Amino acid sequence: MNSARMRPVLILLAMVGIAVPAFADVELEAEQRESLGIRTEPARAIDAPRSWPASAQVLDSAPLVTALGELRSAETAAAASRAEAARSEQLYREETNIARKTLDAARAQAIADEARLNTARATLLGTWGRAIALMPAAQRAKLIDDLLNSRASLVRAEQLLPLPADASVGTVHVATLDSRGEWNAEWLGTLPQTTNPTLAGTSLLKVPAGLPVGQLLEVTLTEKRASVHGTSVPASAVVRYRGGEWVYEERPQNHFVRREVRAGARVQGRALLAGDSKTPPNVVTVGARSLLGAELGAAEPHDEADASE
Repeated sequence: MNSARMRPVLILLAMVGIAVPAFADVELEAEQRESLGIRTEPARAIDAPRSWPASAQVLDSAPLVTALGELRSAETAAAASRAEAARSEQLYREETNIARKTLDAARAQAIADEARLNTARATLLGTWGRAIALMPAAQRAKLIDDLLNSRASLVRAEQLLPLPADASVGTVHVATLDSRGEWNAEWLGTLPQTTNPTLAGTSLLKVPAGLPVGQLLEVTLTEKRASVHGTSVPASAVVRYRGGEWVYEERPQNHFVRREVRAGARVQGRALLAGDSKTPPNVVTVGARSLLGAELGAAEPHDEADASE
């Protein structure tokens, strides 16, 4: 195999502790390229929604059903006491046969029932999140009915990466660990970090299936709109070496130039090239690590462990 043109320079830089250069090149014969399994493809623009993987577990729905039942009871009592207080107020102003103490009692009851309602809402907000606390009554009733009749399950999903503040989840894919069961779930918002807090945060999901409490699942959250725009390469094209990220460009045929990049978000198996204003030519998508090994040769035998696709 031909030696890499930059190898003597790399060895010297490694000996004196100088940073790795931002460019290096390797030229291969056709049979050498074939033996390394090198494959290339052009970089391309990407316009796609972000997605976030998560691990998940089925929750016991009884606490939520109880809390929603208490909220409904509090709403009913508050509505009735407000109406009674308004009726007593009107009768008192019209000097109808109603005692002041009756009016005061009606007002006190309305205040007490309103406080009970606020407490129920605050409990839901603090335990189950804003989406549940503000859910319309008809939607809450359907949720309870689905849970009680095993047509749905509550799932707690722990994201591996935090959701950005501007993210709005549109679709949720849920699968069993053995991939025998798959569903499109409903995102019910983020869960407050009150118990079992995680660095990346958690989401509450409604899965349209009756699942056993405690079952483990795999989840992918995808945002509603496409928010990732720019030049991208397959994630396999990016290799790490000495704290940097690199891609190999083929220019011309069988001549590979290693160029330092800043790989940003990973979307649909592709890496966005952060800050890149120009579209690179063909990049190595299969065999980039092998190409790095060919470039470095035996001069730095431990570097390949530092390189990853």
